[in-house]
Amino acid sequence: MAPTYHYHCLNDGNIVFAASIVNIFTDLLTTIIPMPLIWSLKLPIRQRLVVISIFGLGIVVNAAGCVRTAFVYKSMIMSHDQTWVGWPISLAAAVEIDLGLVR
Repeated sequence: MAPTYHYHCLNDGNIVFAASIVNIFTDLLTTIIPMPLIWSLKLPIRQRLVVISIFGLGIVVNAAGCVRTAFVYKSMIMSHDQTWVGWPISLAAAVEIDLGLVR
């Protein structure tokens, strides 16, 4: 008699795609939430605009995260050959991390 197991495998593509969506959302929040707080500081308007523009560079990081998420979807969900189609994920992830560090 063969044993029956109540276990099943997880879909890696869906998990990574969901994590990418959450990452985009949190990056967007960390970009947008400080802006009204910075605007309410008692600084000259030019300094406030400079600080807001520095935080606004986070939108570039969000764009890189969206590109990476598109590659994750193409490689891990739509394709059957993750190693052949998946190399742009590593490149896009490196660009996103480097932009986040520069910001």
